[in-house]
Amino acid sequence: MRLAALDLCVRFPLDSISRIFLLVSSGSRTTIVPWTTTRTLEQNGWDSIQYVEVGYARPLMFGEFGCNKEENTIDGYENQRTFYDAKWMNEEKEMTDEIVGGTVFEFSTEIANLVDSAAVTKAADAGKYGVGYFQPDDCDNEKVLCEFTPYPEYENLKKAYTSTTAIRLHVTPF
Repeated sequence: MRLAALDLCVRFPLDSISRIFLLVSSGSRTTIVPWTTTRTLEQNGWDSIQYVEVGYARPLMFGEFGCNKEENTIDGYENQRTFYDAKWMNEEKEMTDEIVGGTVFEFSTEIANLVDSAAVTKAADAGKYGVGYFQPDDCDNEKVLCEFTPYPEYENLKKAYTSTTAIRLHVTPF
């Protein structure tokens, strides 16, 4: 049995250690796998993915990454992510042996998910995960055109993706 994807990372309240649970899916089987992280490459837990313990083969993609907020202020915007993991997972042998790509969590901030405010601000917010947001708040792209406004971390993600060395993936039939 081959693992199709690590479908989702769910982040719970963060103290000094982030608790992440991976919902690992293969066919109709889904298993919850704990993933505890600290800092740097190890901060994001890439060195301790526990899917091997549940008997899965090498995954093909990481469903979502970027769930860990960082204490990094850029142009007044708090908690801007560096997205070093976007580069690591696609270049470093330790990562390419285990993971082949992924999807950033998440593209746009959803106003309804904000915890501390009813509007997007530069302040940190536990519900603000997008790399930007759409405005105006009432846009629907039918009556009111939506315009995407990126946060500074969008440039970090763009840089990670555009400076990543291309790799070749060799897949063995199963």
